Order: sequence, then structure tokens, then C-alpha cells
Amino acid sequence: MRKGRGLVEVEIYDELLKITGCAKILLDNICNHRENPKTKKLCAEINEEAWPQVKKMVADFKRLKAQKKKTSPEQLPSPVEGKYSVRRR
Repeated sequence: MRKGRGLVEVEIYDELLKITGCAKILLDNICNHRENPKTKKLCAEINEEAWPQVKKMVADFKRLKAQKKKTSPEQLPSPVEGKYSVRRR
């Protein structure tokens, strides 16, 4: 396996295990658990053959998680703020 390739953080790995299709792919292709030298976080190591598929699953999960955060009521802009700005010349 190439250095730095095939590492998925354990927090994301645990969330993906809750999804049936993802869980089967992850459990069939996991090699090892080790600490990532760059981030010092515990990571799951994935087989190189399955890495493109797992990488896509992780990217989709992160994108979905970011959308949920973005649409929370606290994040929405105020409908009044900035609506009637005064234009100066």
C-alpha cells in the first residue's frame, strides 16, 4: 500500500458503518487501524483496490454533513438585515 493512501478517520469510519452498503464494503476491505502520522488521529487503513470506492463514499458523506450544517436555522441569514441598504455616492 502506498504511503498515506487508504486512511479513513475512525469518526467517519464509525458513521459509515451505520450505512448497510458502506458497512459491507468497509468490513471486507479493512486492513489495519493505525495512527495517522500527520494528524495524530486514529485511522482505519483500507485496501488499495477498494480505495477509490471508499474515497468517494467519504467525500459524499462529508458533503452531506456540510449541507446539513449549512441549512441549520442559526446559519440562515436574517431576511431583514441588509435588505434596504442606503447607497451613498
